[in-house]
Amino acid sequence: MVSAPRRSWQDAIADVPFFGKYGALVVLLIVWELFAHRYKSYVLPAPSAIAVALVKGLGTAELWGDIGISVRRVFFGWGAASVVAILFGFLMSSSRLFREQFAYLVRMLQPVPGIAWIGITIIWFGLNEMAIIGVIFLTVLPLVTVATYEGFLGVDREYQQAARTLGARSEWAVFTSVTVRAALPYLLNGLNIGFGQAWRVLAAAELVGATSGLGYFMQVNQTALRTENVFVVIILFTILMFAFERLIYQPVQRKVLGRWSRV
Repeated sequence: MVSAPRRSWQDAIADVPFFGKYGALVVLLIVWELFAHRYKSYVLPAPSAIAVALVKGLGTAELWGDIGISVRRVFFGWGAASVVAILFGFLMSSSRLFREQFAYLVRMLQPVPGIAWIGITIIWFGLNEMAIIGVIFLTVLPLVTVATYEGFLGVDREYQQAARTLGARSEWAVFTSVTVRAALPYLLNGLNIGFGQAWRVLAAAELVGATSGLGYFMQVNQTALRTENVFVVIILFTILMFAFERLIYQPVQRKVLGRWSRV
């Protein structure tokens, strides 16, 4: 009789409910709480003080208003950039002339950090909403364009030929039945990465050129040395990204890819 393999101590700890998954976070918070009392609150606020500040902040209309403004800016900038990027990515993959004209330009823009666009958009639009949305747009555009382009370009041509052999009567039928399905994982991944970058550059843009939003809320509290509220904004950014990932992106990914993977 073959005996069951012995479980290591790491597996035993990992199987402990809650602690096995969040043990490092729990230990970090405990150590942080103990060490925070050795410093002034504006230098290192304790997690308990940050939790109190978060609860108080969420009880005010001001913070909810800033959350709504930041979410609106992200979705406007990310959404507009995604629409243009998908169109550009498709044209680059399907037209050699278009690819030769724009592929190198998009590749040049891709590594430019989003924060580098802040000064440009402020010059173009002034200190207003369009400057912040413009920063997000310019940051997301090359990322989603490259993901779309690589997704469409990477489709196996044999699949497309097989679709024609099996009765696809037009190039549009081949495109919708094969090309889009094969490229969709790249496209969804690009949209997700672009959304994350949109949130990152939003914080920097609102710190510089905004009079509302979570970045502005952070700046005001940083100036007033209310460091616990600065951490509140960091937590809110994390929660909002987590909510998008779990409530929007992952369900859409499962539904779309699951449906389109079935023949």
